[in-house]
Amino acid sequence: MSGRNDGYLAEHVYPSNFPREFSPAWVDAMLCCRNVAPPRAPRAPFALLDLGCGDGMGLTLLAAAYPEGRFTGIDAMPAHVANGQAAAARLGIDNVDFRCALFSEVEDPAVPSYDYVTAQGVIAWVSAANRDHVYRIAASHLRPDGVAVLGYNAMPWWKDVAVFQHTALALAETEAGGSVARFDAAVARLQAMRADGASPFSEAFWTWFDTARTNLPHDYFPHEYLNTHWAPLWSDQVAGAMAARGFVLAGPGGASRLREDFAFRAADRRALAGIAQPTARELMGDVFSNASFRIDIFARPTRVGAAQARLDGWWAAMVSEAGADYGCATPAGRLKFDNAAAHAILGGLEAGPRTLRALHAGCGGATEADILNAADALLTAGHIAPAEPPAITPCAEALNAETARAARHGEGVKALAGRNGAFAIGARSITAAFGGESAALAAIRRLGVDIEQTEPAELAAARPG
Repeated sequence: MSGRNDGYLAEHVYPSNFPREFSPAWVDAMLCCRNVAPPRAPRAPFALLDLGCGDGMGLTLLAAAYPEGRFTGIDAMPAHVANGQAAAARLGIDNVDFRCALFSEVEDPAVPSYDYVTAQGVIAWVSAANRDHVYRIAASHLRPDGVAVLGYNAMPWWKDVAVFQHTALALAETEAGGSVARFDAAVARLQAMRADGASPFSEAFWTWFDTARTNLPHDYFPHEYLNTHWAPLWSDQVAGAMAARGFVLAGPGGASRLREDFAFRAADRRALAGIAQPTARELMGDVFSNASFRIDIFARPTRVGAAQARLDGWWAAMVSEAGADYGCATPAGRLKFDNAAAHAILGGLEAGPRTLRALHAGCGGATEADILNAADALLTAGHIAPAEPPAITPCAEALNAETARAARHGEGVKALAGRNGAFAIGARSITAAFGGESAALAAIRRLGVDIEQTEPAELAAARPG
């Protein structure tokens, strides 16, 4: 069928995306939490290779936020590569390159030159052969201290959705038109069965699906569900494949699994404590949490146990001290952290990103353990995010202005670049900040992002009335 690339749907450009967990600051912070040495010192030169870079906007944003970095994006869709190249040229960002190629066409270099190899939303959507190429490229392109970061749909949560995906793909193959029209027609047939009492799917599934259709771009769904090789993976499968290439799982890259006492009930933790083998323990954690998506960080065994001083990490506040609720729901129960250390961290970050060490020095009698525990809780709740030491980022202003123009229409990458790194921010918040709303401006300035307080002419002209 036309519009496919080795089974992957290649008819439409994938929506712009910025997965925060793949930024260098975030990866390094998670490594430090796992007692694994990051591949670089903060703001030291580095190189990052992104496999399946999509339309390139997320990588371009990282390049603007990290002028000391060298970024390479590889994607098999010419439209994706052309979009990334055009954006970088338009914005004067010269430390990012894009290459249109199949993974099978990426040769092993004589000398590895990358500190990070990332692949977000790739390995669970491509063929087994292409998954192997991703693992091969990571192993051959990473320096000895480098890390691979892989994001993928994970089992066991998708086991029921797998029936829907396979059915929708089969029905869509019988329809005419573009991928969106064929997917819509397949869903309409399934919903007609539902209305007639013949749906093979539960109402809980339909509630989830209907909500997703409301909240996600319409052309996202063919990309997600009409790929021939769509196959959510078990984490031990991925860990085993990377182990064959000389890597160990350093740990999950998301905040939800930062600490077992935050992520699991007491009975689950007791069960996990009895599993000594790390891969089996991680898999059992997926079963207990009904995992649906994983972000895994892989390092070579020599890096594990090479501790870094966590207090030296830079952090930014995603909420104000006054606006924080100092609590969040977790699978282990409600996590509460309304304590002096948490207040000191958020209060100290009001003026912009700082290190935990600097915050510790100004928070009275709080111990180092108090500060680290509070930081873990704040990160789990989404109240803070990893940041970088400040740097001159000459291309960030132009990129952020373009991002704001797209955000005004609910489009584009949902993030901003600043002197302290790159941060995921919602389209409404970006639009509000560029519109001069004081609360939104204060929020992004806490991240080290400065913008003009006056609304750009393009936004003002588009404002209703």
